[in-house]
Amino acid sequence: MSKLTLSRRGLLSAGVVLSVSPIVSGANAQEKKTGLVPEKWDLTTEVLVVGSGGAGLASAVSAAEAGAKVTVIEKLAFVGGNTMISSGYFNAVDPERQKKQGIEDSIEKHIQQTLAGGDGRADPELVRIEA
Repeated sequence: MSKLTLSRRGLLSAGVVLSVSPIVSGANAQEKKTGLVPEKWDLTTEVLVVGSGGAGLASAVSAAEAGAKVTVIEKLAFVGGNTMISSGYFNAVDPERQKKQGIEDSIEKHIQQTLAGGDGRADPELVRIEA
């Protein structure tokens, strides 16, 4: 695994730094902002994760579990990213319930809307996978 070396200035310009070893602790965000940035610092890491939302933290934990030295950086003063605003909702198709509410939906329509929501960048075959 190749190592990535960043200067203190480079990390500061990226935002708050969270060190994952192997799991991110749940300390106060303000403490993280001020407590993790030493006076002089050159950091060497094997995996740098940009963003502490659900995907970023899941990636960081997976890399740490595989034995990598992981660093997570976040521009905000708290962890969560877009996951913080999702409120646990997810898109799904439920034609039976939706029909009673006057909503026309289908699996195919859901697939097309999902692809459009991602500006057509998603792999249609992966979007079509049913659990």
